[in-house]
Amino acid sequence: TLGSNWNPITLTIRTQLPAAALAASLRDTLREVDPRLVAENIAGIREDVEASLWNERAVSWVSTVFAALAAAIVSAGLFGFVAYLAATRKREAGIRLAIGATPANVAMLMLNQGLWPVVIGLAAGLAGGLAATRFAQSFLFGVSPGDLSTAAAVVALMLMASLAACAIPAWRVSRTDPAEALRAE
Repeated sequence: TLGSNWNPITLTIRTQLPAAALAASLRDTLREVDPRLVAENIAGIREDVEASLWNERAVSWVSTVFAALAAAIVSAGLFGFVAYLAATRKREAGIRLAIGATPANVAMLMLNQGLWPVVIGLAAGLAGGLAATRFAQSFLFGVSPGDLSTAAAVVALMLMASLAACAIPAWRVSRTDPAEALRAE
């Protein structure tokens, strides 16, 4: 028996074969060298790397879920803001429509007022993100801090969500009946 004073060792072998294909022959070879040697965990480098990245991937997944929830909450808030803006300016929209503005003009006015804060926020967020790249570099794996494709995807996603959140209230106010809007208090 090995007793209580045994120490595990790590043996690294370079091969083109998968670790599972070598397991039986490796155990036999170790028994030939010393019958007390036992190969407990035989794995390839890829499996070790995958196992070591589990925590990072879990954090990444949880962060993605929270980011999606935050985007949904922001979109709902933006929808509420533009819907409130449209409701408070329904009379103005009716006047604009009565004096010749097209429904598309009124809808664009509402879209502009809803999307400008988003554009300013995205610009500030991108500037802040670029400023924090040195700090964030130590936390990133496989993605460079200045990864333009990721930044472009985030900007595009936020713009699409914001446009969708603003489109319904803008469309509703552009369909205002001018006579009804002018009669309303």
